[in-house]
This record gives sequence, C-alpha cells and structure tokens, in this order.
Amino acid sequence: MSTPDHTPPPQPGSAGPQTTWGHDEPPRRSWFARHKIITGILVVLGLFIIIGAMGGDEDPADSAAQPSATSTSSAEEGADSSASSSGSTADESAAEEEAPAEASVEEGTTEEAAEAPAEEAEAPAEEAGGDPQQGDVVQIGDFEVSVTGVEGGLAQIGDDAFGEEAQGQFVKVMVTVENTGDAAEYFLDSEQKLIDDSDRQHSTSSASWLLDEESLFLTEINPGNRVEGVLLYDIPEDAVPTAIDLQGGFFSSPVRVSLDG
Repeated sequence: MSTPDHTPPPQPGSAGPQTTWGHDEPPRRSWFARHKIITGILVVLGLFIIIGAMGGDEDPADSAAQPSATSTSSAEEGADSSASSSGSTADESAAEEEAPAEASVEEGTTEEAAEAPAEEAEAPAEEAGGDPQQGDVVQIGDFEVSVTGVEGGLAQIGDDAFGEEAQGQFVKVMVTVENTGDAAEYFLDSEQKLIDDSDRQHSTSSASWLLDEESLFLTEINPGNRVEGVLLYDIPEDAVPTAIDLQGGFFSSPVRVSLDG
C-alpha cells in the first residue's frame, strides 16, 4: 500500500520547485579594466615622463657649437695679448727716449737743491735775533716804543718816610714812548707784561707812584710827543727778567722785546 503524497500542489504563478545546478563562475576582469579612470591617468603621466626625458637630452648641435665659441674667445685673447705686448714695447721705447730729458731735469733740480741749503742757512742767521732787542724801536698801535734800560734787585722804592719794600725784588724797565697817531692816546702801564726766565708773566706794581722818575701810570700822550718813563715790577728774588710784552691798547697785539741784550 502506497503512502499518500502530501506535497502541496504548486501555487498559481509559481515557477515550482527549482533545482540548483553546479556550474563554473564567469572569469573576473583585470584591475586596469575595472579602474579605467586611474589607468588613463597613469598612461598620461607616463607619456609626460617619456617626453621630458627626451627633451632633457643635450642637442648635438649645441655641443658642436661650444668648441667653436671657445676657439673664437682664445683667438680674441691672443690678439689682445699681442696688442698689449706691442703697446708695452712702445711705451718702454718712449720711456727710454724720455729718460735722458728727465735725467737732465733731475740734474738741474739737484743743483737747485744744492743751492737751497745755502739760502736756508742764511735765513736762520737773519732770524737768530728772534724778538726785537732792547734798544730797538717797535710799533704798537699808535705808539713807537723802545726799551732803553733795565734795573733789578731793588729791595725798596721811595724814601724812609714814603717808601715800600718789595715782596721779592723791584725791577725797573726804562722806556721811551712816542705817539705817532693823530690824536691824544693813553699809554697804559698795566698792559705791559714783564716775562721772567720761567716764562711767567708779571704786571706792574702799585708802588709806581713812589718812583722818583716819571711814572707811566695812565699817561696821556699827545700826537707827536715823546715821553720817557719807568715801568715798575715786583717779581721773585730768584727770577730773572728776560723779555717784556709791549701793547699799545686793548685792541692791539702785543710785541715781545728781549731784555737779554
């Protein structure tokens, strides 16, 4: 007795039971086929690389031109060297021709130089006196002044009743002053500075009014007149008067007169 088949009937629209059959899978495509865009980009990049490598090669024509340019430069340098040598030779010849003339000039210069020391030797003799000497007449402003004498080592000025003792020593400088201007002028004794052997400068003493001789303190001299007087100084005992700076006024330049004579 057969067993009833309980398999449900096929539904309308159903394809019915399907049976799976084993078969080979279709072949897979390559990586380049599956990535067409990337493949295209790589192809383009490869083309650029090949073109660049070909363009970087040195052009044989340029290489052939370089030796030619170098040869041209060498030829030009050789021509310049030849020209320089020729110019140097010409200059040397000209120098040799001028040498005798220059030698003659040098000989003349040597003769002049030999004569020059003799002239220079005379100059110091003329300048040996240096400053004007005692007894010389010097012009200071509108005055002509000459130193006629010097007396030092005086311990006192005046008499016992009216006198003054020196702090060191009194020194008298006798002068003659003439007004050569066209108006009366004051000869200021305070402007006349005595110089000692230590190059110190001394002003006139206030004891000048005690002098027996004519004092030149604020002496006014009319034009054309001449006055003889004394300038009095009080200097250290061990000092030696060597010169006097004479000045004719506030705006005149002093003139140094040596007292060594």
